[in-house]
Amino acid sequence: MKEIPVIFLAFADDKDSHLPLLQEEAEDIFRELNPLQNRQHLLVYRDQHADVKKIYHYLTDYRGRVAIFHYAGHASSAKLRFEGQDADARGIAELLALQNRRQGTPPEQQPLKLVFLNGCSTREQVRYLLELGIPAVIATSVEVKDSLARDFAGQFYKALARPNTTVEQAFRSAASLAQSLQQFSPGVRYRGFGLEEEAEAFPWGLYLNGADGSPEARAVLDYKLPLENHREIIVWGTPDQAQAGPRLNERLVMSLFQEFSQSNEEIRKWKEFFGQFGNIEYKAVRAALINIFPAPIGQQFRKLVFGEQESVSQQISGDRLQQIVNTYDVLVRFLFFIMLSQLWEAVHARRIKNMPSGFFDEFEMYLSLRPTEVRFYNFIRLIRIIHNIFLHPDNQVAPFIRELSALKEAFEEGQAGGGRAQSQAFYEAHLFLEDIKHQMPVNSPEEELKSLCLQGENHLATIFTHLGFCLNYKLLTVKSIEYQKARFEKEGYLLRLVNQFRIIEGIEDTQQPSDLPTENRSVILLRDIQDFSETLSLSPFIIDENALTGAQKSKLYFFHHLERDSQGAPVFVYQFSDQLDFRPEAPEPATGRTIRVTGEHFPAVYKLFEHFLQSIRNAQPNEMIRYAE
Repeated sequence: MKEIPVIFLAFADDKDSHLPLLQEEAEDIFRELNPLQNRQHLLVYRDQHADVKKIYHYLTDYRGRVAIFHYAGHASSAKLRFEGQDADARGIAELLALQNRRQGTPPEQQPLKLVFLNGCSTREQVRYLLELGIPAVIATSVEVKDSLARDFAGQFYKALARPNTTVEQAFRSAASLAQSLQQFSPGVRYRGFGLEEEAEAFPWGLYLNGADGSPEARAVLDYKLPLENHREIIVWGTPDQAQAGPRLNERLVMSLFQEFSQSNEEIRKWKEFFGQFGNIEYKAVRAALINIFPAPIGQQFRKLVFGEQESVSQQISGDRLQQIVNTYDVLVRFLFFIMLSQLWEAVHARRIKNMPSGFFDEFEMYLSLRPTEVRFYNFIRLIRIIHNIFLHPDNQVAPFIRELSALKEAFEEGQAGGGRAQSQAFYEAHLFLEDIKHQMPVNSPEEELKSLCLQGENHLATIFTHLGFCLNYKLLTVKSIEYQKARFEKEGYLLRLVNQFRIIEGIEDTQQPSDLPTENRSVILLRDIQDFSETLSLSPFIIDENALTGAQKSKLYFFHHLERDSQGAPVFVYQFSDQLDFRPEAPEPATGRTIRVTGEHFPAVYKLFEHFLQSIRNAQPNEMIRYAE
């Protein structure tokens, strides 16, 4: 399998000389490159707390794959400042040069194309890098303002991430922005030209390892980020001969029915019931499947196979393809919130002793997503990171979802290539559904759209085959808890609940006695509907508006994104789980689909989310946890 090129982003701040906009630079660059990463075109390694040991470790880990190395932080003519210490520029240059020392590989095919040193006065480091064979370096000749450095780098990667944009075009785009802001005169410099001259007014230079007009120089100026998926999954323009209409749904529904009959007791009984009569009633099977899913997933599945919108449930259409993606996305987000909830509980209970800095970088990036970017985020990344935290020998936290180990094994086996056909299919289904989010067809020919819908349906069935264990867990809303104690009787609790499943029958308030209390006005997950000794609260990531307001029935909302008000205080924005709006042409959700949680509006949820963020951020990104007393 072709190796994915790596864009290596290293950011290092200094507590004694803080760069307030460094975080914004990191977010701006990642925001531009992340869609390419989601499409499997490249891999972005991002370290917002870079130190020398980690730089050496990960550059060694990615040896032969790094295409661009970007550094942002304090620098000088001979040093790069990482967190905790300064690094000699010659040593870093030697390490970077190792990326291009592949025996038998022509220079133009060596992986490392560009080193971008976005610190003050890094021009003197250019000579080391060019002498060691680095094709191109972007460096500065003078001190640079923090805000200008952020804007220049952000524009460079914004341009470079666009299709068919070269390094030269991206550099000139960024230089043009800087010039408009500061009235500079940008230029491209070549090896042997200008290195001995006094610094020009424009801070940045693009230095090339070759003379002006040479093939070596031209090759790096013309370099573009890859647009090819390392494992292309979507088949464009290939018609499928299967018919539209009910057969589409029957194909998906019946395959899930057969699969779930092996793992779910309720579906197994349905299969035995139909076996007595020698035939299977499709409509009954469809209703049974919708009923056993947790409500957020069941609602999306219902829209797909039994929806009121005919263009989704009964016809090949762009709406149907979008609903396939929505169903997958809600399923993955649901699993993500389960993982995040358990991580918080484990951190709060001080059972987590080791958390990698990579988690904090990815988590903060996730929180920085804009409203229109959330639908493109690949939640599998944080799910995998959190699961690995649970499995770390210093932590040894048993996942609440017991089937995660088998899921991890299948995903990694499929990612590596080879192995079992089921693992390959699972990984490729994940790639398809993540990729199609970014390439949703517009005005496609009917035959191509038919093919894409059927591909999507098959891949969604594969995802459900591996993630269908979620239906064995029961989702509930706890509206209130009443303490009960009669004379001479054992104390107990009366829980007023909403069962978040069996949506065909209707979601209604109910009550259930319990020997144990649980969290009030919260959304919880149980392994056994009769046993409240093993529960996991999913609040504040999933909330029930009706439980918070005292209304009847239920209205679930998923956390969507974080905003700031005019005073800088956090605003936690939620979207109605039944109507998550993923459409690019409608980035702002319709009225009634969102809840904005502030200190005044739903203060209990606000306080809970603030507590969560404080707990997670108190786990310092220094490999070993330190708890604030």
